[in-house]
Amino acid sequence: MKNMIFNSNLKVSISGMIIMAILIFGNAFIIKAEAPDFSYSEQKKSKVVVPARTAADFDLLPNGERFAFWEDKTTYTKVLHVAMNNPQASDDNPGTPERPLKTINAAAQLLQPGEKVIVHEGIYRECIQPARGGTSPDKMIAYEVAKGEKVIVKGSEAWKPVFRPSTGFSIRMGPPVAAGEIPAAEETRVWMAEMPASFFQGYNPFTVRNTYRYISRWGRAGEPEWLARALLYRGAVYADGKPLKQVLGPAELAQNENAFWAEDPGLRLHIRLSKGVDPSSVSFEVTAREQIFAPKEFGLGYIRISGFEFEHAADGPPVPQRAAISSTRGHHWIIENNRIEWCNAEGIDLGSQDFAADRSTKGVGFIVRNNILRNIGVCGIAGPALDHVLIEKNIFEYIGHLNIERNCESAGLKFHGPNNTLLRNNIFRHIHHASGIWYDIAAVNCRIVNNVFTDIKTLFGGVWMEINFEQNLIDQNIFWDIHNDVENDGATPTPGQWAFGNGTAIRADCNEKMVVAHNFFGKVSRHAVSLNVYQSDRLVAGRTGLGFANKIVNNLFFDTPNRVYMAKKYDNFFDGNLYDSRNDQGSFLINYPEPIVWQNLSGWQQYFGLDSHSTQARITADFNAETCELELTIEGKLPQCQSLGDVMNGKATSAFPGPFMPDQNQLTQQVIRIKQKFPIEL
Repeated sequence: MKNMIFNSNLKVSISGMIIMAILIFGNAFIIKAEAPDFSYSEQKKSKVVVPARTAADFDLLPNGERFAFWEDKTTYTKVLHVAMNNPQASDDNPGTPERPLKTINAAAQLLQPGEKVIVHEGIYRECIQPARGGTSPDKMIAYEVAKGEKVIVKGSEAWKPVFRPSTGFSIRMGPPVAAGEIPAAEETRVWMAEMPASFFQGYNPFTVRNTYRYISRWGRAGEPEWLARALLYRGAVYADGKPLKQVLGPAELAQNENAFWAEDPGLRLHIRLSKGVDPSSVSFEVTAREQIFAPKEFGLGYIRISGFEFEHAADGPPVPQRAAISSTRGHHWIIENNRIEWCNAEGIDLGSQDFAADRSTKGVGFIVRNNILRNIGVCGIAGPALDHVLIEKNIFEYIGHLNIERNCESAGLKFHGPNNTLLRNNIFRHIHHASGIWYDIAAVNCRIVNNVFTDIKTLFGGVWMEINFEQNLIDQNIFWDIHNDVENDGATPTPGQWAFGNGTAIRADCNEKMVVAHNFFGKVSRHAVSLNVYQSDRLVAGRTGLGFANKIVNNLFFDTPNRVYMAKKYDNFFDGNLYDSRNDQGSFLINYPEPIVWQNLSGWQQYFGLDSHSTQARITADFNAETCELELTIEGKLPQCQSLGDVMNGKATSAFPGPFMPDQNQLTQQVIRIKQKFPIEL
């Protein structure tokens, strides 16, 4: 990257102090100054990462320490081969290239530490259950796809039945059907056929519903529409690769084309396709297995999975967490370069799987990178009790289609009690009926940096931080088009309407010591940042959360008519932010002490002492969710950005709000124009 020269005549004041030095790091400019004197002692003592624009700075955790990276350093002493399409393939073979194994699971029973399997092209319909793990980074067990080949592992079976017109049930049973919805002569468009019992080995997803252990505690069991979705079966039917809609009863086939209903006891399906489509001309697949890659035994470690496509798991909503790809309470796995798609509930589970699990051993050392998690019903990645986990360069998209967000486990990624996690350079998009990221209780020293959150429709938040008492950092992210879920309330809030969540970009509930810095917020339907105490009576670790000591600095807000919700002022700190001047009226909500008040920036500064060095400007912006390119124009005064604390030898942060990297020429213009792709690559 070429260096740039900062204008030496420019002077910037931070908390009334003149800049002592200007440091140049790559394309970024860093201002060196003493940290400002924050209003509470905890903030002065704490260490927080300075979001400088170098690749090495993205390696740091909030306490200033470098993340504990590790890699597979194994020199593999033996390689097995699996090639289902090889005429010589057999699970009785030794697994040589000339005499390969036929199934991946056969190799999984043979592999020893320091050995790997190379899987050759094909569609494998099986569940891989490793018998053992490795012992260290230099004695791992690896599962790899042969270079240049495509391997798909499916939890489904190809279904080639003989269809006949549906009998035994009337699609006109149940609630009345409006006249003309489906002519009587057309009723034969509903077909039925049997599935072989041999498809199901100890588990038939067409007999197991999507209910979960805590439905009576976290759910909407008293709400008929929500309960109807939760009572659907875990099984799925795919017609030419596309899922059919499952309905709860035969009468609903009258209102739904490309739909199916599973007749008890789960071995016969009734299907309605589009008008005129002959089912004999369609290729069908039906899900048959709960999981696709999952050890039977708890606690296996040092396993690497690389290059696979996993599809069609019939797993159930958490809890427990038994995802398509499951570590089964393991540790030190590397899951990389895979595509995980069309899972009923969860894509990957890490950690202890269950709230009731013995947590004497944490899920430590996971690396999940360069994967695509797509079309997953509840949660992309889930995990309780995790430590030192790296989640990077993944794409999470089209997650939440089961539409049971009130189960309180729905998100692109949800961790319970994570410690020392680094979540960077990911894309979260097209996520409906789920949050983007959810850190649920007791997160410590976790960083969410350089990610994209776009087109997220949620009852809660793009990022939800729930009752975390220790310091965590959310910095240099893009939040664009975060909106509330119309299932709950489709209205846009106005002054006088209280809303603690429902489409916020960052929602912090009874949260403490969170730092939100250098983010961009655009087109957020509810509050861009919500510091609420909705669960003020919930005891965690012996006390309730206060909503104190959070710090919101150096962010850029565009088209966010509801900028901030703050339950209590106390030791919360706002400064160095840049706001769109067109969103000023009543855009800051303070809930306590009563009465609730709505302020503009002037009142917020004058009467609450917040955002002292923040400014407003005329801002326009546009973001493309597919290319992740953002165009930004700023016309007006920039804020004085604030230091984040004593990290990196006391260096201060970038002088520009948001995650942007403008060059020297742009900064000298009256109108600043920036075009940049995210996540930033350094």
